[in-house]
Amino acid sequence: MYILYTWLLAFALLIFYIPYYFFHYRVRRRQKLYLKDRLGLNLKSLSPPDSQRPVLWFHAVSVGESLSLQGLIRALRKKHPEYELNLSCLTSSGMEVASSKLKQVDRLFFIPFDFGFIHKKYFDYLHPDLLVLVESEYWPNLLRAARRRGCPILVINARMTEKVFRRYRRLKFLTSRLLNQVDKFLVPSEKEKQRLRLLGVGEDKIMISGNMKCDLELPSVTEEERQQLRRKFGFERLIFSRPVQVFMAGSIHQGEEEKILRAFSLVRKEKRPYLLVIAPRHLDWVEEIVRLAHQYGFKCQRRTKLVENDLDERTKAQKVASPPDWDVLVLDTIGELATWYALADVVLIGGSLIPWGGHNLLEPAFYGRPIYFGPYMHNFQELSDKFRHSGGAQMVQDEKELARILVQTTEEEFRQKGKKAQLTLRELQGATAIIISEIEKLIDKNG
Repeated sequence: MYILYTWLLAFALLIFYIPYYFFHYRVRRRQKLYLKDRLGLNLKSLSPPDSQRPVLWFHAVSVGESLSLQGLIRALRKKHPEYELNLSCLTSSGMEVASSKLKQVDRLFFIPFDFGFIHKKYFDYLHPDLLVLVESEYWPNLLRAARRRGCPILVINARMTEKVFRRYRRLKFLTSRLLNQVDKFLVPSEKEKQRLRLLGVGEDKIMISGNMKCDLELPSVTEEERQQLRRKFGFERLIFSRPVQVFMAGSIHQGEEEKILRAFSLVRKEKRPYLLVIAPRHLDWVEEIVRLAHQYGFKCQRRTKLVENDLDERTKAQKVASPPDWDVLVLDTIGELATWYALADVVLIGGSLIPWGGHNLLEPAFYGRPIYFGPYMHNFQELSDKFRHSGGAQMVQDEKELARILVQTTEEEFRQKGKKAQLTLRELQGATAIIISEIEKLIDKNG
């Protein structure tokens, strides 16, 4: 099975992956592919680990998974300063965020292509005592290399979408063997536990820990800082002789931008004092959103053109485009989404107005913002249900209902919904302590 998989992977890389990404990223966007890193040729550029200290290797695929590790990494560093913490990522955006948000790790590197001979080099060099995978990164040769080295495998926040679950179930004769190489799965809910059981994973390997993402640690934003930033970004002004309210649409996918702009247009026709901030899921879509906003007759501004300095430098003077006269602001930056949620008054979760499955709603909840999403939140079904039932979030069927809510809901009603969202998040926290306990057990057992 592994030989066939390896040959198929090599074929896919040579025929499809490398040519496509070379053209898309290197030629069109002039971005690096980091092929040497992905082939393990830059391994020796990493500092060698201390053989006397326990070595942990975390793997997070991209931005969301990397950000979800912040609280865990910080807690591990505080409780176990003797641990050497390594982190690998699959995507360039994940690496960029990890390098700025996870400075406590000892080594940060790209996960190599899933070839056994490359993974062997990494295990020989790093000598990890534990491999920790975030959510659902089941690379066959990576798992096999860990087992061959006697390195235990822990999956934290283990989850899979309904689509992935159905695919795995159709191939149960293969996926059961793959998944049972893992020593322990820490899952956020009973539903995820039952999915793994149906895929043939033994009950003794699964433990419900709660959702690690609920233990997120984000920059605190005081009300004074919030008001200061709102002034600098042009939020503290009057529209229709009334104070501005900021409607934030986060992690928007293609096909949603026009629905959101249509809703915003309906709201403006009712003379409501809203500004719209759109954060596309991928920066490739910025140009199209700007074009559509202009087509709808709105004054549109890019985030990078608005303020020169970094958003986190709150106390420093920031140069703002003068005058801050815009209706729609498009975020063309990486790593700022959470703070923009803090500045907003109302939040819409992207990926939910089209059949994508939604995105994480915990960041706006952290800042006590009222949360809205469309009818497609199946990738975060349990979380979205909890927030709906508590009154901290609400589902809208389409852009017309969204516009009606923005027009008819009072500021006080929005504030109360935001408080309920924040309270719901606090009630869901606590997974990090359970995860650390399981990490300690596996390290001690392997030691």
